[in-house]
Amino acid sequence: MKNSFFLIVFIIISTFYLNGQSNWLKEIIPQEFQTHPEFGLSDENWPIENIELIQYRRENSKTFIDKDNVYHTVTSAGKLNYKSGNDLITIQKNPTQSLNRFGIFKTQLPLYTNLNNGSTTLQLHSTGGNFDLGLAKAIYHLDDYDFKISENNIQNTGSSFVQGNKLSLSTSYSNIKSTFEYTDWSYRFNLEISSPLSIPINSKTTIFKQSFSLPNGYQLTYDQGELTEKGWLGGLKIIDNYGNIYGRISPAQIFDSYSNDDKNVVANHFTPGYYQIIETQNGNILEIHFESDYLRRTDLVYPVIIDPTVSNTYASNGAVQDKNTQFNANCQQPLTVNIPITGFQVTGSSTTYRIWAKGFITQIGSTEYYADVIEQKSRVGCGNTWTSTQSGPNTTLHNGSAFTY
Repeated sequence: MKNSFFLIVFIIISTFYLNGQSNWLKEIIPQEFQTHPEFGLSDENWPIENIELIQYRRENSKTFIDKDNVYHTVTSAGKLNYKSGNDLITIQKNPTQSLNRFGIFKTQLPLYTNLNNGSTTLQLHSTGGNFDLGLAKAIYHLDDYDFKISENNIQNTGSSFVQGNKLSLSTSYSNIKSTFEYTDWSYRFNLEISSPLSIPINSKTTIFKQSFSLPNGYQLTYDQGELTEKGWLGGLKIIDNYGNIYGRISPAQIFDSYSNDDKNVVANHFTPGYYQIIETQNGNILEIHFESDYLRRTDLVYPVIIDPTVSNTYASNGAVQDKNTQFNANCQQPLTVNIPITGFQVTGSSTTYRIWAKGFITQIGSTEYYADVIEQKSRVGCGNTWTSTQSGPNTTLHNGSAFTY
């Protein structure tokens, strides 16, 4: 089981002095930082009027002071800021549109969708180099002898719809659309099928394929998983010639919109996808293979989703991973808070967190399958105090200092 753990800790520091001077802001922030592009930024999640002490900003932390002279520091297991020239700039959290592109741009590692052709781009390195996926897309079918029966291209029609961090693009199929959900470190690409497809009677395998390209010196290869007669069952990774990882693609999953509190019932509405990477003189192809009988089922609840997720090294470096199927206190992320102010007392702490983990849903043969669901007991806590839910804001764990979370 792979567990990704993103944790932000807020430490509240009460000082022993009061600064009643009207120009307190300029006195506590050195002049050389007052020209910073984000000078005057506040923490909107803090209930009291505050401002960031930008001279203490680090790649993974920010420190604020409020009008009551109470300090608090935000520290992340991942990255909060990126280097732009001589300044550390806040990484864009929510996707925006820029000309014909939709995605995350205010970052060292931009990732976005082209609104005209539906392709996606993941920048691999701060100096450049892109992983481009999906310029060409198609669905085709194989019979029992692995002969191709039919192939239909999926083309973007140029019609788009945005809701929050989700982009939807219409395609040449009236019942298929491409959707993309963005964070600052990943995009989740779904092919959403809204009604039954016409499946050839002799089709055994359905295949969704996309073209991809990488710069010289990079390759898309297999990550954790196993090679089967149907293809690679597991995740993929983008590496350079030295084996350094620059991105990942999650295991492919095909599922419908059925909902039930019983995970064993939900598991019956899931089927795995098998990757095949095909390199040709005319370009590279990434294929997802799955059984055609799944789409023939009459009990499916539409839309049906074909779902891989592409992530950059913000996720690879910032996540906590534990490969055991069960663990207790073995998945930990140390967060060091450096207090820049002398003469202080820690009066409390609170935590916000997001946890992604692969919870068990079914077993086929000797292979167990996991998906992002509530049932897997991933928690955050300290000592004997642990949260009762998988995610939540401002969960108070302990007041005081010298605690390990």
